[in-house]
Amino acid sequence: MTEQPENTQQEKEALLPDGIGLNLEQAKALITHHCGIKLGNDDPALMGITICNAYLGEIQKLHNRHKEGLALLMAEKTTAYITGVSPQKGNRAGFLQEKKTQKSHAAQGCGRAAGRC
Repeated sequence: MTEQPENTQQEKEALLPDGIGLNLEQAKALITHHCGIKLGNDDPALMGITICNAYLGEIQKLHNRHKEGLALLMAEKTTAYITGVSPQKGNRAGFLQEKKTQKSHAAQGCGRAAGRC
């Protein structure tokens, strides 16, 4: 039977600040738990964990760049859309009022297009 490492504060802390990645003690405990193999502090397998954590950090930086770029793009597109729609707002209100009037006249049985009202 394998020994379970003690839960220390160092084990609970993730390598990356947002909780992504395992520190080496967590990785060793996980391997011991699932595989029944106890790794030493100098085991070469732990290099993979370090490399994966570095990779996760770089991916997080890339995601942040994309998130910022997407936010800027959406802000630009939204501003352009609002700018384009704002001058038409008055026209749209007039158009909607005209449609309401036409529906009202149609409901009353008179044909505005025929000039009978």
